Amino acid sequence: MTRTRGPVVAAATTGLMALAACAQHDGTPVSDLGTRLAVAERGQLGPVVTDQDGHTLYRSDRDRADPSAATCVDACARLWLPMIVSDAGAVGLTGVSKTLVGTVRRTDGGNQLTLNGWPLYHFAEDVRP
Repeated sequence: MTRTRGPVVAAATTGLMALAACAQHDGTPVSDLGTRLAVAERGQLGPVVTDQDGHTLYRSDRDRADPSAATCVDACARLWLPMIVSDAGAVGLTGVSKTLVGTVRRTDGGNQLTLNGWPLYHFAEDVRP
């Protein structure tokens, strides 16, 4: 099964984004404490959404934004690591509108952070920002 992934790209001045896919850098779920979303420039990609460590975030084309649904579980979730939080309101934001941030309940448990309805992921093989 092929999964298409790409960085979460955002237009910081308008709060709009062209979304792609999400992942994590160290293999552990993200907790609310210290969790941040920020807009950063990434060369030819332009502005993308990153986490508190500067790692690019992703979304899956198999997920849904309206209504939010996360479909990446089991083996998929070991490579594309869901950003799990208990309270989206506790996430720090830089250049990201709080009206775009939320959560979706995963079928395998936990609340996954969403941006404009799209569940967010880290890529397990991203070792540096």
